[in-house]
Amino acid sequence: MSGMRARDLLPWRTFVVETSWSPTVAEIELRKKVAPQRAVPGDGGHDDAVFVGSEGHGRFRLSRRAGDQSTFPLRFDVVVESSHHQGARVVVRPRTVVLLILSLCLGAVTVIASIMAVVGLECGLPSAMLVLALPVVLAGLLSFATAREARESERLLRGIFARAPALPAPPETDEAYR
Repeated sequence: MSGMRARDLLPWRTFVVETSWSPTVAEIELRKKVAPQRAVPGDGGHDDAVFVGSEGHGRFRLSRRAGDQSTFPLRFDVVVESSHHQGARVVVRPRTVVLLILSLCLGAVTVIASIMAVVGLECGLPSAMLVLALPVVLAGLLSFATAREARESERLLRGIFARAPALPAPPETDEAYR
């Protein structure tokens, strides 16, 4: 993962981790790094967990552990499924609830800023239009906070599967890949 790209600022960005481990092994390895929601550090068995959440049948709902989180925690839905190369695909999506809350907050700030700008203009204060920059600044701050948290969570998730053997090389053929 190199520098930040524009797509990294999108809070709904989904990413996939490919591993040579079978889906069963991938689930077990992920489960080792996920503590129950109510787990307390030092309670035994969950000291090396980097995420908290719940799991069942190849599906996880998780977020970074409280001691490691930024002030803007993200929650993720993670699905472990079979891959085309006999391994597993780990599909990670941000929770819809987080996106809904972000949208509602940004929408409310935009409405309030618009009302303030209109009232300011009616009172003869053309500088009141500057308040319209507030939603833009807030959107930027939320995007960067979300991107930072998402990148760190992605780094931790990829790290779980980094110990897996390398994926098999594609078969050699005389045809070009399409």
